[in-house]
Amino acid sequence: MKYIIPILILVLLCLGCKKKNDDNPNNSNETQNNVFCSGSKFRTTFNDTIEPVSLIEDNNGNIIIIGNNQTNIKVAKINNSGDFLWSKKVINLPGKAGNIIALNDNSLLIASYEANNNVTTSDNAFNNIYIQNGYNNSHNCNPSFEIGASFTIDVKGKCYLSRIDTSGMLLWTKEINESYTWGNCLIKYFNNSIIFMSMALEGKQPIYKYDTFGIFQDTAFYAADKNKIKIYNIDLNGNTIWESTIDSIFNTEYLEVSPKIDMALINDKIIVKSAKEIIVLNNLGFVQNRFLINPSFCKNVINSMVGVNNKIFISGNYNTFNSATSTIENFYYTKRINNLGCEILHLNREMNLVDIRDNIFIDMQNTRLDVHFINGSIAFSLNEVNTKCAKINCNEGITYVKTSGNTLIVTRTDANGSYN
Repeated sequence: MKYIIPILILVLLCLGCKKKNDDNPNNSNETQNNVFCSGSKFRTTFNDTIEPVSLIEDNNGNIIIIGNNQTNIKVAKINNSGDFLWSKKVINLPGKAGNIIALNDNSLLIASYEANNNVTTSDNAFNNIYIQNGYNNSHNCNPSFEIGASFTIDVKGKCYLSRIDTSGMLLWTKEINESYTWGNCLIKYFNNSIIFMSMALEGKQPIYKYDTFGIFQDTAFYAADKNKIKIYNIDLNGNTIWESTIDSIFNTEYLEVSPKIDMALINDKIIVKSAKEIIVLNNLGFVQNRFLINPSFCKNVINSMVGVNNKIFISGNYNTFNSATSTIENFYYTKRINNLGCEILHLNREMNLVDIRDNIFIDMQNTRLDVHFINGSIAFSLNEVNTKCAKINCNEGITYVKTSGNTLIVTRTDANGSYN
């Protein structure tokens, strides 16, 4: 996949970048409307076998945790004082847990997915041919080839959108047939409806190369940039309003989405992150802009993204081959950009970005939680291990869940990071 971006056009676009003063601190795209804000802070523990995946605070300040329990999806609920209310398996809720949205009536919308069903087909007619690798492993970014047998792998799976009531009872489920993988079905609240995103993987699909006379040339591509991102606008009753397909999406693997795709909803724009680029769609699903991040480096990968109110942060890494020392040099970055691709802030480190509000964002690492101001400086930092999910709460503190064996530890802090 080749992109040519005229430098003059890019400069003119960046000169026209302006900050809109329409910030809304409650705009999280994960609650329909915040009508109550609890000032409580606490740390509470309870025994449960749930494996947390996502959490949300509803309009009454209750904390809802969703996760997996063996072959079932499980939901736990805690009130705004930290008291455990209930934990239960949601009967007939299919797949594994994704993320959740709290609606005005405190019912929940849940994204879930089923494991892949990979179908392999050998092609005996073209055994032992030269195969070009889809993800380039050569130092100079030129195509690399290997001898091998040609075969096709189709990656099949399903995503679901479901709604449950305040007691955890399933109301309805909508099935979305897509090729996708681990946890990459994502939902956000958008203009009294839902944006649902997943990724359709091409798998291993050899493209046999022929010369101008139609003679086979003993070479096959395993293209890494023929994947698709699927986006659906769905109303709160599960009816599809529109759907959109974004073609030519690069992915580093053919059996799994790596890194995970993500999206942010900013004003009337849908911002999508793939492995290498940012894609901007309007509120009807039409692509308005696509731009590569660090286009000079073929090994660049964007690993995470968060965004709200024209504040978009991305983080990732790239590497280059130093021919003088014959070593690979790794570089890490976190950037704030806008939807024209203009870089506003650059930090020389990689973060695992998990949530953002008007003034702060969260970097969730293996052994700590760092909360940053929008200018990149630290608001507060907590030394925590085994944190599974974290969200910014309405007090500009954070609410997060970590595990210790079969014990769930739920913490809600104030803006200083204190929970005592």
